[in-house]
Amino acid sequence: MKEINQIFNVEYGVNLELNSLTICDKSNKNAVNFVSRTSKNNGVSAIVERIAGIDPIPAGTISVAGGGSVMESFLQPEPYYSGRDLYVLTPLFEMTDIEKLYYCYCLKNNKYRYNYGRQANKTLKDILVPDLNEIPNEFREANIMSYDDIGRSISMEKYELNTDKWKEVELIKYFKMMAGKYYSVYDFNEGSTPLISSTAGNNGIKNLTDLAPIFSSNCLTIGKVGCICYYQEDSFCATSDTTVLEPLLGVMMNKFSGLFLSVVINLESIKWNYGRQIRLNDCQAMKIKLPVTLDGSPDFDFMEKYIKTIKYSKSIK
Repeated sequence: MKEINQIFNVEYGVNLELNSLTICDKSNKNAVNFVSRTSKNNGVSAIVERIAGIDPIPAGTISVAGGGSVMESFLQPEPYYSGRDLYVLTPLFEMTDIEKLYYCYCLKNNKYRYNYGRQANKTLKDILVPDLNEIPNEFREANIMSYDDIGRSISMEKYELNTDKWKEVELIKYFKMMAGKYYSVYDFNEGSTPLISSTAGNNGIKNLTDLAPIFSSNCLTIGKVGCICYYQEDSFCATSDTTVLEPLLGVMMNKFSGLFLSVVINLESIKWNYGRQIRLNDCQAMKIKLPVTLDGSPDFDFMEKYIKTIKYSKSIK
């Protein structure tokens, strides 16, 4: 183990205020990413115009939030300006992007040590992390897309979402709906089968278990708390607080149209909370508006084509 300042040069960023900058479009030849303390969008909160006399921070460095969303750490693939309380880590040795991403992961795992009252300013450089030669081989061998591919869409065609033409659809006509099963913590060990629950985040995965899958791949799951819907690409098990939607024979749903559907179903979440949970019978009665074909059935082909045109769709494997 080594202190982070034995592996990186730790410096304070350029410390700019977004309200004093000019926001612009990415297509502007003088456009620069503005990285702040946010935990979203790789830390990029705006695109701004370059300021004469202030050089952007070089690409390939790691941004670390010293306050706000403290310890949020991102590898920046493009030159950028930074807001206040943001630190920049530059490798002291030659380092691959995968190795840098590993250190982002290590830094984020120190988040528990800080909060709004205790920022990572004086102690950031002293955080202990594994040395370069201690990075696990399975991480080095991970298949991570190049920056040239990240953010691209699969298709360059354009499709408009004209929701005025969408029609109300009864999901029960197109999906077999089933409740999950009750499991105690003693029913399984660690394994590779996802156990889906009403957990928010991580695609609903509560644990990876040694259970034999009960439900097939290419399904949707809806958690009873908050009506949180996810597309499940792999076979899985599900807990009793989850409703599973399996496409009926002839329903041509795939991961692209499934992701489209999950987004639309998640719009129903405003109707459900801890006091009003969505269960199997509620899912069976659910009606949502969708793009439809001439016969009024869901237009799964359009859903797939649309998802393939949006930014980052090339990252959907």
